Amino acid sequence: MTSLQTNTFDFSAEKLVIIGETIAKIGEGITIIAELLVLEEEKENIKLQKQIDYLTAENERLKKELAKKKPSWL
Repeated sequence: MTSLQTNTFDFSAEKLVIIGETIAKIGEGITIIAELLVLEEEKENIKLQKQIDYLTAENERLKKELAKKKPSWL
């Protein structure tokens, strides 16, 4: 290889390293965004589960209350 070809090869290798590192950083950024979305979804699921638990308990309480007060026509 001539000196010019070696310099061109080194320059291209440097470019590839920079491009590769840039792509890796973009990938890391996408991963962080995905993790934040998962955490937000889990937070919402916990909130929904608490609502379901509350409504289930309220439903059971009302059923017991109604069972105590059976109408005379039943």
